[in-house]
Amino acid sequence: MTRFNKENVGMGILNGADKTLKGTYKAGQYKTYHAYRRAEKRANWIAGIAVLSLFVLPLVLFQVFAIDVAIILMTIYMLYIVNISYRSGQIKADSKAALNQIAANYRKKVKIKGWNIYDGVYDEDGESIEISFFKERSFINNVYRLIRGNSYTVPLEQDDFDVLKFFVEQQQKSNAFVVYTTMPLAVKNDFEKRGFELTEINNRYRNKPGRWDYAAATGFLVNALWHYPKTFKAYTLKVADLQK
Repeated sequence: MTRFNKENVGMGILNGADKTLKGTYKAGQYKTYHAYRRAEKRANWIAGIAVLSLFVLPLVLFQVFAIDVAIILMTIYMLYIVNISYRSGQIKADSKAALNQIAANYRKKVKIKGWNIYDGVYDEDGESIEISFFKERSFINNVYRLIRGNSYTVPLEQDDFDVLKFFVEQQQKSNAFVVYTTMPLAVKNDFEKRGFELTEINNRYRNKPGRWDYAAATGFLVNALWHYPKTFKAYTLKVADLQK
């Protein structure tokens, strides 16, 4: 994460040549999770159009032409996905480094598995941090995890929840970053019961997970099909008892 600089994660200071190379590399990287997710959605649209063309175009054009169009679109999709994967490398590495730093400052040894942390785009009250509870994986990876079982991360395990609460408390006490996230109503209710205060913000800050990412995170295959929540909303996160 760009705001968790190299001094914070113990990676040292780069010399002039290294800074130039690093600057060139970062210029081609997504700077926020929001930008990364927006690119993923565009890629999914390309894949959807490719599949749809196989069914619709044969009705009005030659079937061979429809297959050619679908192949071209799927090739564009694959190249786009590879590009997205490359360009998201830095924010994922920064998130991992930031999580390690947060866990190291916690009162006991833990490994954070249920959430990730990224630079945010919500700037109405100052600089922001976005928390994500749903990890982006391939369809095959998600299905494998669902078949294997016992790999769910939502609802959060107690250690994950406690460290997140600790992190949010630190931001409130130091009046530092605004922390926000995207979640369905059921998860919101769970957070409120466990001592969080959530305030809904504009949907333009929302990052809905894919159906299969949601299913894998919750551990139930049916959640990708019939039980995918109709509504996800974006909320700021605060610890309720600190508001008193």
